[in-house]
Amino acid sequence: MKPFLYALAGMATGAILVLATGFLEMRISAARDGVSLDANNEVELLVGSHIPVWLIVGRALLGVAAIAVLTLATMRIDLRESRTASAAFAALVLGIIVVSYMAWPYQSVPHVDDTGPYGGGLLGWIEYGGRSSAVQLVAVTAVLLASFGHVLRPRRPVLD
Repeated sequence: MKPFLYALAGMATGAILVLATGFLEMRISAARDGVSLDANNEVELLVGSHIPVWLIVGRALLGVAAIAVLTLATMRIDLRESRTASAAFAALVLGIIVVSYMAWPYQSVPHVDDTGPYGGGLLGWIEYGGRSSAVQLVAVTAVLLASFGHVLRPRRPVLD
């Protein structure tokens, strides 16, 4: 039962990472295009093109926090359970990455569908989050931690 709970925790952490990163990525893209979005990803106002420094810093900190959580979990909890959590995290996130590229084809013509460049609501966050290099880097880190996490575990001295 315990490994199942750790797998659920890993998957929940992965989903939160993808959605939060997608939310930030969408707003970063909109700011570079000169618009502001509301909570439903609809264009709210024209603000002029700018570089959203705080959103970029927030996206970076989100990735660092996810890597820190995965690494600390690998070092602190039981090896089997930490591998389960990291593998579940990686499986969910890698699946979302594949879906974000396969389900929504990359469009060379700017969004000929009806949803517009920032449409899709929650699905838009998944699309932008799955295509984020920050999420992809964290997914690779999770795979490495699931495979080689035993190296990070603290060694106990052998007493004679």
